This record gives sequence, C-alpha cells and structure tokens, in this order.
Amino acid sequence: MAVGQNLDVSKKLKAAIKAKLEELGVYVDDELPEYIMVMIANKKEKNQMKDDLNLFLGKCTNKFVDWLVFVIYL
Repeated sequence: MAVGQNLDVSKKLKAAIKAKLEELGVYVDDELPEYIMVMIANKKEKNQMKDDLNLFLGKCTNKFVDWLVFVIYL
C-alpha cells in the first residue's frame, strides 16, 4: 500500500473512531481519537486498550473497544 493510501486509511479510521465515540455519547476532543490511533499503531492488545480507555469512556469502554477491534481486523 502506498504512503498516500495509508494516510487516507488513517484519516478514515480516525473519523470513524470520532463518529463512534460521539454515537456512544462520549465527550470527544481532537486528542482522544489521536490517542486511540497511537494505541493502534503501537499494536496494543484489546485488554490493554480497555484498561487505558476506561478512564475516558467509562461504561462505554467494552462496547467501543469491541467495535474498534472488529473494524481493525475486518
């Protein structure tokens, strides 16, 4: 995959993450989707993501991370 294609995929994934967070009713700023993208780039395990995001997402953490893992590994 070319660099331009990777950038396009990253932008689409970040937009999808932001939309899902908004759908779940979670406060979203520009930093949270970026933080999640860094976790993906660092290949964090599902349980690590849940632990790291619980402070921000609370009761929505499991639902969000399950969705995220599904989207990433389609």
